[in-house]
This record gives sequence, C-alpha cells and structure tokens, in this order.
Amino acid sequence: MKSKQLGLSPIGVLAMTCLFALAVILALKLTTHYIDYYSIKGIYERLLKDPEIKEMDAGDILRKIEGRTYISGLRDYDVKKNSFVGEDDDGEMVLEFNYEVREHILGNLDVILTFSYSSNPEAIVTEDE
Repeated sequence: MKSKQLGLSPIGVLAMTCLFALAVILALKLTTHYIDYYSIKGIYERLLKDPEIKEMDAGDILRKIEGRTYISGLRDYDVKKNSFVGEDDDGEMVLEFNYEVREHILGNLDVILTFSYSSNPEAIVTEDE
C-alpha cells in the first residue's frame, strides 16, 4: 500500500522560510520610507492651515518647510529640490512635492519608491514669484 505524503518536504520548508524572510526584510526596509512620506505630507497639510502662509512668498514657505522637516528628523529630504509652491487659476496656493527613494534590498535587487503630493491635484499651477 502506497503512503501519501503529509506536510511539506524539507525543501518546501526551506523555500517557505526564505520567502518569509524576504517579506520581513522588505517590510523592515520599506516601512520607514512610508512613515517619512506621511510625515512630510502632514507638514505640508498643517502648513496650509497656517493663517500666516497667505502673506509669505515662495522662499519663506520653503524655508518654513525645511525647518519643519529638520525638526521632524527628515534630514534626507531635500526641500528645494523636491518641493514646488505656486498658485492655481483661482489664486489659491498650491503646495506640491515629488521625490524618489532607492532602497537596496539584497544582492543586486533594489526597489525604487516614488512619492508625490499636491494640495490641489486638479489645479493647473503657475509658479509663485
């Protein structure tokens, strides 16, 4: 009488362990970038609620963002390179940012994460002077 195999073979257990380890590595390496993104997004959203922002020019707004990112510990985020301050057709202020992060996973495997935010995604933006 032939017996049927029950459970995973040793190679199957090894493969499942490797897949689980890869998932844990990905989670640990990528989670910090998403936490940083939501921190930066929160800085922009809180800044838009600040009544003083209406009187500021683009340079002052970018300096304020830069100060808040530094206080939040986001030292790898380049405000001048990744941020845009402008106005839409109605004269409302629009704050935007776009940036990419390249994270080395293992061996020759890298992941590129792209993050973007706009306070008014439907707006046609003109640069604020």
